[in-house]
Amino acid sequence: MSSTTRRRMGALGRLAAVSLALLLAWTLASAAILAVSEEAEAVTVFFSKDAGTFALPGSVRLLEWDGRRGRFRGAEPGYISDLYRAGAILVIPARAMGCLSLARDPGAYSPAVGRE
Repeated sequence: MSSTTRRRMGALGRLAAVSLALLLAWTLASAAILAVSEEAEAVTVFFSKDAGTFALPGSVRLLEWDGRRGRFRGAEPGYISDLYRAGAILVIPARAMGCLSLARDPGAYSPAVGRE
């Protein structure tokens, strides 16, 4: 392998490592902010065990489940800490259209509306 190829591979490896670190930092920051604010329409929860082995808190409603990950909606303040006590290893905000959705809210303000 030539030195140019090794440098390129090293640069790609560093880029991948930095990208992974940024993604991890973003996810952990989102989880920390959510734990403090508890402001999310729904949350995605990752459990280390199957749904049959934990008691779901009464303050949350299950929206969807796929084995160890699910979407929940909180009914009362404190539901995020209830999920962690139930065995969640990570609770992050859930977005219906994904975190990078470019879809516009039909009721959102648009400066073009009302112009002739």
